[in-house]
Amino acid sequence: MPRVEPENFIAAVAANACLMALDVSPRRIGIAVTEPARTMALPTKTLIRGKWEADAATLHQFIQDHRIGGIVIGLPRNLDGSMGPADQSCLTFGRNLDNYLTERNAALPYTMVDESLTSHEARDILGDRKDTKNMEDQIAASLILQHFIKI
Repeated sequence: MPRVEPENFIAAVAANACLMALDVSPRRIGIAVTEPARTMALPTKTLIRGKWEADAATLHQFIQDHRIGGIVIGLPRNLDGSMGPADQSCLTFGRNLDNYLTERNAALPYTMVDESLTSHEARDILGDRKDTKNMEDQIAASLILQHFIKI
């Protein structure tokens, strides 16, 4: 299913389906999900990235296991709101995931939203704890999703 603008996204998602947010970086993908009522976002998993096919297959299985009805992907805009190389990478990731799911008759609506500073917010939440990098990505994804569902 093609990308849906944020203001039309909820209408494109099946009722009572959970939402999933992805905080995509070159090394990791933070994953967060809502419950069916979509009132809160829960940090859920960090996927250490490998080959595209393996990552896509893992996400596909996760989508099936958690009854996901739509995907929110964060765009790491520059502080001035402009798009940089990381945004292009996330846009490409979204298109590739959409193609992967469509080829497997599992297409879902997806949208892209500004996720500026969510990683910084996640680091603030975690404080000085050690071995929190994987949690940071999950928390950033939950912040992306929480900000989105409050809109």
